[in-house]
This record gives sequence, structure tokens and C-alpha cells, in this order.
Amino acid sequence: MPIAQEPTVSYDPNRQAKSPDAEASLRHELSSKISAAQTELEVRLTDLLNSLATASNGLAITQAEAQLRGLALLQKRIDRADPASLSAMRAEIAASVAATQSFVQQVQSAGTGATADKVSLEQASEAARGSVTDFMHAYYDERKFDRYLQFASKQDEEEYRKREEERHREIAKAMAEHTPEGDLRAARLSVEQIKDAGVHGADKSRDYQPTLDGLRKNADNLQAQVDRLHHAQQTLSAANGIKESDPSAALKAAGVVLADDGAAILAAPRDQTAKRDCAS
Repeated sequence: MPIAQEPTVSYDPNRQAKSPDAEASLRHELSSKISAAQTELEVRLTDLLNSLATASNGLAITQAEAQLRGLALLQKRIDRADPASLSAMRAEIAASVAATQSFVQQVQSAGTGATADKVSLEQASEAARGSVTDFMHAYYDERKFDRYLQFASKQDEEEYRKREEERHREIAKAMAEHTPEGDLRAARLSVEQIKDAGVHGADKSRDYQPTLDGLRKNADNLQAQVDRLHHAQQTLSAANGIKESDPSAALKAAGVVLADDGAAILAAPRDQTAKRDCAS
């Protein structure tokens, strides 16, 4: 009777089945990297939303939200990927996490400068506002310069008083805005008024030149801070080649590569929060 032989099983060295534990470990590892990147990005996004509103911040917020949506999609792919796909996703996930970390570092560096610029702008605005308040009290309330004024005719005086009252209304209106731009406009109008008074004899007052110098100095300083902020916004926009209304360009600048799900990402409503996008 022939001896029964066990069936021969061929061994393919290229086929390495992963144990359930190994697969779960890899899935957890990749998922943890994405979660850590999401958390770090959400912290930066919160900082941006709470900081001074600028065009540069608007661009950064667009980029941060786009990256969060991209990370959320990666997280979903990890959850439903088979063992072979998980291994293949290592490089893609590493690149996405690296891009997120680079973006976070850029935001942190820019945030330090933005905070300093914000403080300088607020200080300059407050100084200009203070000098205008002092001028308004001295000129309009105390009428400190009236006794020095001289006019060529009654009509000359009437025209002067008309300009004086118009500027008074415009200064009050500008200060009521409580913005750096409003304070700057109020300071410029105050300079116009004190110089107009100087042409009509107020320059003989010992308070004239200090008042004019103080208004000019604070207005020029505030103008410099406003111009500096505007220049920084233009420089950032030019460097990135991005418009706030162009989420596709912002997405590419954020280092996010879109494939089949790209249309869905870009179609996400702009006013949804990043966390809601991640949770969906």
C-alpha cells in the first residue's frame, strides 16, 4: 500500500501576513501621529482666531482649517485601511505631519511678531487719542487760543468759525470709532485746526508750538504703525501668492495634497469650525 504524503505548501517570502496585534499596533501608531498633529494645529488655529484680525491672519486661518480637513481625511483612511494599505500610508502620513509641524512653527514665529506689532499699534493709537483729547479740551472747551486770533474781516472770521466747527464734528466722529484709523484721522484734523488757528494769530501763544508738535509726533507715529501693518500684510500675500478668497491656493500653500476627496474639502463651508470638520 503506498504511503500517504502530506500536501506540499509553497512558501512565498514576499507574503508576510500581519498578526492582528501587529496590525492594531500600526493602526494605533499612525492614528496617534495624526491626532497629535491635529491637536497642535487646533491650538494654533485658536490663537489665530483670538488674535488681531489682519489679512495675514485670515490667510493663516484658511491654511490651518484646510490642513485640519486634510488630516481628518487621513484619519478616516487609517480607520478603514487594510493591513497592506496601512503600511503604504506611512510615508504619506509622515509627510503630512511634517508639513503640519512646519506650518505650526511658521505661525508661532509670525505670532510673536504680530503680538509685538499689535502692542505697538495700540500704544501709538492711545498716544494719538490722548493728544487729541488734550487739544479738544484746550481749544474747544477752554478756548485757550481765542484771545490770540485776528481776522481781516467779519467774513474771514465767519469762514474760520465754519471750518472750526466742521472739524470739531469730524474729530468727534473719528474718535467715536475707537479704532487706530479713527484716532489717526482725528489727529490729522486736529493738526489742520491748530495750524489754521496759527495762521490767524494763535502761533503767538506759548502753548501753540508744543500743542502742534505733540499732535504731529503722535499722528506720524501712528501713521508709521498703520503703514507697517499694511506693508506686512502685502508682503505676506505677495510671498504666498494667495488671496483670502482663494481656498485652493491657500490649501496648496499649506502643503496639503488633494486627490479624489479634494472637491469635497474645498466645498466645505468656510464658516464651519475645524473641529466639526474633523468630527464628521
